[in-house]
Amino acid sequence: MPGFIQVLYYYFFSSQVHRSVVYGEQPRNRLDLYIPAGTTGLKPVVAFVTGGAWIIGIYLVGQSAGAHIAACTLVNQAISECGEDTSTWSVVQLKAYFGISGGYNLLNLVDHFHRRGLYRSVFLSIMEGEESLKKFSPEVVVKEVAVRSAVSLLPRIILFHGTADCSMPSAESEAFLDALQQRGARADLFLYEGKTHTDLFLQDPLRGGRDKMLEEIVAVIQNDDPGLSAQHLAVPVARRLVPEFMLRLAGRVSPF
Repeated sequence: MPGFIQVLYYYFFSSQVHRSVVYGEQPRNRLDLYIPAGTTGLKPVVAFVTGGAWIIGIYLVGQSAGAHIAACTLVNQAISECGEDTSTWSVVQLKAYFGISGGYNLLNLVDHFHRRGLYRSVFLSIMEGEESLKKFSPEVVVKEVAVRSAVSLLPRIILFHGTADCSMPSAESEAFLDALQQRGARADLFLYEGKTHTDLFLQDPLRGGRDKMLEEIVAVIQNDDPGLSAQHLAVPVARRLVPEFMLRLAGRVSPF
């Protein structure tokens, strides 16, 4: 809570945050826009798709359920572009996709989620029934011979996962990486020893200090556009927002 209060204060009162920008006709078609301080001209854009068990809720970053949703969107769009696509966007507009603690084969995850408290009946209702699990599993879809040409359209894919993730096993990212590389996709995986499902995007930022995953993401963006100022993309060493004993206590009671 001490860390969240500071983040919420920034979110509601910072002039760099443009909240609830409407981008579509649906009630939840809204985004928050974070503007860098003291910069002018065109800058890289990172779209972040949040997680939340598929219930709560350019370069493309997805985390947990958001990593799965973003991967599904990329693969499905690539398949569409191999046919008669009428979308207003293309996968070639994205330079890279970053997937954080994601699950990419729902057929393997149904029973795992059930044991973890996301009961089978609830999960299947979210996924529109058991018959939809295959089409919502990017790892399975990219293995199909019919989509081989679509895989070649995908941007570079970089996956991040903690080895101590009990909510979404790191084997999910490893298997997805293998499937992508077998089809010739540009894909990499960074595994973080001992990190849990929420460490990479929650506890570590609250802990402060160097953020290795953020440094990897920024490094990819920097390498893609050497003309960008290194100063503008430098990752600052964050200050600690929460005492360590509180983070350890939260880790003991967190269901993730």
